[in-house]
Amino acid sequence: MSTNIATERHGMSATGRERTLRSRGGRCRLSTMSRVSAATLLIAALTTGCDRPQPKVDAKTLKQIRAAGPGMTAACLDRIKYGGLQAMPLNVEECFQMGPSRRWHGLWRDDFEGQRFCPTPKRQCSSDRGDDQIWITFKAGTRPFRGGPTGKTYSISFVGRRTLAPGPHGHMGLSAHEIVVDKLLSITPLGADRSSG
Repeated sequence: MSTNIATERHGMSATGRERTLRSRGGRCRLSTMSRVSAATLLIAALTTGCDRPQPKVDAKTLKQIRAAGPGMTAACLDRIKYGGLQAMPLNVEECFQMGPSRRWHGLWRDDFEGQRFCPTPKRQCSSDRGDDQIWITFKAGTRPFRGGPTGKTYSISFVGRRTLAPGPHGHMGLSAHEIVVDKLLSITPLGADRSSG
């Protein structure tokens, strides 16, 4: 029912401890006590019904994290803010903006603490650190070998996504980008002469 309130003296006429509202449907009497109770309940609901967790990471530290990890998503930063650094997801795609899924070709160097991908047209994939270093991560069920690294270099084709912004990725944050392999298409081992350099 729509209420069109016509009032006396700005909406209410006061007599003693009651106020009267006139509406198209009749009169409504509200005691001062019931107005106070309603206001108290409203304030209580607004202040206790919306308990927000307290940040575990202050604004200054969060700003430093954002600067050190370009491309971090707002959702990831929010998780860190309220859950602390231990709340940061381990999977890169859960925390960083990723490019679209596409087909990739190149060399994969499968070393201990050195999962490096060198896209075509590179003919070598050394373990030397450089600005263009790309760490490669395999989604569950896509890694071609069980167990630890093989220490070999492979020619590889896959469908995957790369981080949009360069930043600290891979082991100890030493790679500029990280690629997540969504689907392995082909893999061929190379001789030792092609992998070194």
